Amino acid sequence: MMSHCTRRSEAGFLTLIELLVVAAIILTMAYLFLGGHSPGSRQVEKELGPARPGGPQTIPGRSIEAARNVECKNNLAQLRQALQMRSMESDKPPASLGELRLPPQMLSCPVTHNPYVYDPDTGKVHCTTPGHEQY
Repeated sequence: MMSHCTRRSEAGFLTLIELLVVAAIILTMAYLFLGGHSPGSRQVEKELGPARPGGPQTIPGRSIEAARNVECKNNLAQLRQALQMRSMESDKPPASLGELRLPPQMLSCPVTHNPYVYDPDTGKVHCTTPGHEQY
């Protein structure tokens, strides 16, 4: 049977190890989120491109921005498809994007929150955010 002191020192030892592990995890996460360069940052740099001036400089921030860019591209593709379907149903294009009855978050760029520009004469929709025009 173990004495009371032995159990107390073992419990204290385990608590110290757990505390050090938690501290190491927190420091590693802080290093990654606050701009430290991880071993995989070159791969991220290749996939996301260089950080743009005025944009997020950290890897998670740039990943979020890249995801919003993809969301903008997806919104525009869905708007174009909705416009094509609408033109198949009726002879004339809609006067505005509001006539398509889509969710409001699909009618503006998720990066800048500027509304998409729609030209009813041509039936085309564009994004005003720099770099998104080609979508």
